[in-house]
Amino acid sequence: MMADHRLADAMGRSAYQVMSAVHQRYSEKAEDKFYAMIGAITTERLDNLDNQLLDPAEYFMRVCEAKGDYSFIYCAAPRSEVIGRCWRPVAGQIPPVISGLLPYGGGQSGHLKESHLQLDNMCRMSFGTVNPNAIKTINAFLLSNNTISSPCDFADAILECLRLRGFSGCGDYLELEDGYFFSQSTLTRSEDIFVAISTDVRWTYGGPGLLIQSNGTDINNFCDVGVFIGRYPKTSESINIG
Repeated sequence: MMADHRLADAMGRSAYQVMSAVHQRYSEKAEDKFYAMIGAITTERLDNLDNQLLDPAEYFMRVCEAKGDYSFIYCAAPRSEVIGRCWRPVAGQIPPVISGLLPYGGGQSGHLKESHLQLDNMCRMSFGTVNPNAIKTINAFLLSNNTISSPCDFADAILECLRLRGFSGCGDYLELEDGYFFSQSTLTRSEDIFVAISTDVRWTYGGPGLLIQSNGTDINNFCDVGVFIGRYPKTSESINIG
């Protein structure tokens, strides 16, 4: 809480920063957390909405969308079944995919289209053996100088650290050239699956990411959310998800 207060500008926090800061706080009513989150990112009311009838979580997400910040998608919550909006959490509790790592960045930039969401500044990760530079980054995250040679040992050590920081994912992971991705839900492995991580929202030694399925069109299928630990690639791109 103190770090968040010192590092974040007033009204300049991303949705994910607010979600992480508020998640670990106690409240008598669940909606109180959403009111605190809304107050932390805006002082303005949404026009043309009867806010009294909106679920607080829905109001929070609409405020974020109005600001062009879609970092609320990096949460461990059920998703909509509406075509083109399968990436969007349903109204209810939207806990961050992990709350114990201090996030920074301006928020997940994107553009909402009629048939999909365009996410900007995303890194499409490559599957393969973790490279030496990524191993250095992972060891720094683990605060370890020991040489770990087995991918399974690396993954187990990372998962143990993530558990201590509030990660509730299933424990399944994907090995990437630049690190490891831990999915929230059980993995479905196939050749058309890929991992994309955000450069707009991140923490030291990693950041939140998405598991996405190519379907032969420009609009990919949202599959899951997760946590990436490793080294960021230098290139980024826009990715469409439906």
